[in-house]
Amino acid sequence: MVNEEGGTEPGQFRREALFDRMDAIGKCILGLTIQRAQFHSHKYNPLMHDESYRLFAFLNNADEAKVSVYTAEDAQLRQVVIDEIRAIEDKLMASNPEWQSRMASWERDVRGNQPQ
Repeated sequence: MVNEEGGTEPGQFRREALFDRMDAIGKCILGLTIQRAQFHSHKYNPLMHDESYRLFAFLNNADEAKVSVYTAEDAQLRQVVIDEIRAIEDKLMASNPEWQSRMASWERDVRGNQPQ
Protein backbone atom coordinates (compact mmCIF):
# COMPACT_ATOMS: atom_id res chain seq x y z
CA MET A 1 0.00 0.00 0.00
CA VAL A 2 1.29 3.44 -0.90
CA ASN A 3 -0.08 6.54 0.78
CA GLU A 4 -0.36 10.06 -0.68
CA GLU A 5 3.26 10.79 0.30
CA GLY A 6 4.67 7.78 -1.51
CA GLY A 7 5.68 6.24 1.80
CA THR A 8 4.63 3.19 3.71
CA GLU A 9 2.17 2.67 6.53
CA PRO A 10 3.87 0.80 9.41
CA GLY A 11 0.60 -0.68 10.63
CA GLN A 12 0.09 -2.39 7.29
CA PHE A 13 3.44 -4.15 7.53
CA ARG A 14 2.71 -5.19 11.12
CA ARG A 15 -0.59 -6.75 10.02
CA GLU A 16 1.06 -8.47 7.08
CA ALA A 17 3.77 -9.84 9.38
CA LEU A 18 1.10 -11.11 11.79
CA PHE A 19 -0.79 -12.87 9.03
CA ASP A 20 2.50 -14.38 7.85
CA ARG A 21 3.17 -15.66 11.37
CA MET A 22 -0.33 -17.09 11.56
CA ASP A 23 0.26 -18.90 8.28
CA ALA A 24 3.58 -20.30 9.52
CA ILE A 25 2.08 -21.43 12.84
CA GLY A 26 -0.89 -22.95 11.08
CA LYS A 27 1.10 -24.89 8.51
CA CYS A 28 4.11 -25.86 10.62
CA ILE A 29 2.67 -26.43 14.07
CA LEU A 30 -1.06 -27.00 13.69
CA GLY A 31 -1.02 -28.61 10.26
CA LEU A 32 -3.84 -26.30 9.16
CA THR A 33 -4.38 -23.80 6.42
CA ILE A 34 -5.29 -20.64 8.29
CA GLN A 35 -5.40 -18.27 5.33
CA ARG A 36 -8.88 -19.27 4.26
CA ALA A 37 -10.28 -18.69 7.75
CA GLN A 38 -8.90 -15.15 7.62
CA PHE A 39 -11.77 -14.17 5.32
CA HIS A 40 -14.65 -16.48 6.23
CA SER A 41 -15.61 -19.74 7.89
CA HIS A 42 -15.92 -22.80 5.70
CA LYS A 43 -17.64 -25.99 6.71
CA TYR A 44 -14.67 -28.15 5.65
CA ASN A 45 -12.03 -26.00 7.36
CA PRO A 46 -11.43 -27.01 11.01
CA LEU A 47 -10.50 -23.42 11.90
CA MET A 48 -13.35 -20.91 11.87
CA HIS A 49 -13.14 -17.21 11.08
CA ASP A 50 -13.42 -16.05 14.71
CA GLU A 51 -10.77 -18.56 15.79
CA SER A 52 -8.43 -17.18 13.15
CA TYR A 53 -8.79 -13.70 14.60
CA ARG A 54 -8.31 -15.02 18.13
CA LEU A 55 -4.92 -16.31 16.99
CA PHE A 56 -4.27 -12.93 15.34
CA ALA A 57 -5.09 -11.16 18.63
CA PHE A 58 -2.80 -13.50 20.56
CA LEU A 59 0.11 -12.83 18.22
CA ASN A 60 -0.66 -9.11 18.12
CA ASN A 61 -0.33 -8.93 21.91
CA ALA A 62 2.79 -11.09 22.09
CA ASP A 63 6.10 -9.47 22.91
CA GLU A 64 8.42 -9.48 19.92
CA ALA A 65 11.66 -9.32 21.86
CA LYS A 66 14.70 -10.56 20.03
CA VAL A 67 16.63 -13.16 21.92
CA SER A 68 20.29 -13.74 21.18
CA VAL A 69 21.96 -16.94 22.28
CA TYR A 70 25.73 -17.14 22.46
CA THR A 71 28.16 -19.94 23.08
CA ALA A 72 30.35 -19.42 26.15
CA GLU A 73 33.24 -18.34 23.92
CA ASP A 74 31.06 -15.93 21.91
CA ALA A 75 29.60 -14.45 25.09
CA GLN A 76 33.09 -13.87 26.46
CA LEU A 77 34.28 -12.27 23.20
CA ARG A 78 31.14 -10.12 23.08
CA GLN A 79 31.79 -8.88 26.59
CA VAL A 80 35.41 -8.02 25.70
CA VAL A 81 34.19 -5.96 22.73
CA ILE A 82 31.52 -4.21 24.84
CA ASP A 83 34.14 -3.39 27.50
CA GLU A 84 36.50 -2.00 24.84
CA ILE A 85 33.75 0.17 23.38
CA ARG A 86 32.82 1.44 26.85
CA ALA A 87 36.48 2.28 27.58
CA ILE A 88 36.82 4.20 24.28
CA GLU A 89 33.59 6.12 24.91
CA ASP A 90 34.68 6.96 28.49
CA LYS A 91 38.04 8.19 27.22
CA LEU A 92 36.40 10.34 24.55
CA MET A 93 33.94 11.85 27.02
CA ALA A 94 36.72 12.57 29.54
CA SER A 95 38.90 14.24 26.89
CA ASN A 96 35.94 16.32 25.66
CA PRO A 97 34.11 17.50 28.81
CA GLU A 98 31.99 19.93 26.75
CA TRP A 99 30.70 17.18 24.44
CA GLN A 100 27.08 17.49 25.62
CA SER A 101 26.86 21.21 24.86
CA ARG A 102 28.61 20.67 21.50
CA MET A 103 26.14 17.90 20.67
CA ALA A 104 23.16 20.07 21.64
CA SER A 105 24.52 22.92 19.49
CA TRP A 106 25.00 20.59 16.53
CA GLU A 107 21.45 19.24 16.92
CA ARG A 108 20.03 22.79 16.98
CA ASP A 109 22.01 23.63 13.82
CA VAL A 110 20.78 20.53 12.02
CA ARG A 111 17.15 21.18 12.99
CA GLY A 112 17.48 24.81 11.90
CA ASN A 113 18.78 23.84 8.45
CA GLN A 114 15.96 21.47 7.57
CA PRO A 115 13.48 22.61 4.90
CA GLN A 116 10.04 23.55 6.12
